[in-house]
Amino acid sequence: MSALQSTSAPRRRGRKGKSAAELQEAIMNATDPMERLRLRPLLRAALEEESVETIDMETLQADFVKVLAAYSERTGLTYADWREEGVPAAVLKEAGMKRGL
Repeated sequence: MSALQSTSAPRRRGRKGKSAAELQEAIMNATDPMERLRLRPLLRAALEEESVETIDMETLQADFVKVLAAYSERTGLTYADWREEGVPAAVLKEAGMKRGL
C-alpha cells in the first residue's frame, strides 16, 4: 500500500492478534515444517501491517508538498496526473500545483 492511498486497511483474517515478533518466535520454535509454512504468510501480513502503522503521514505529506512542484516540472507530471492517482486537490494546491499545468 502506498502513501498516496488510504492507510485504513482492514485487519487480516487469521492473524489472531499476534505481533510480528510473536510470529517470528513461533516460526523459530515450531518443530513441524508445515506449521512454519502456515505461519509465514501471517508473519508477512503482520510485518506489512506494522510498517503501515508506523508511517507519520503528516511529515510524509509535508515533505511531499515541498518537492511536488519541482518534481512534476522535471518529470512532466501534471495536476491531472496526480489527481488520477488519488492525490487530494488540497495537497496539490498547497504544493502550488494548478489545474491545467
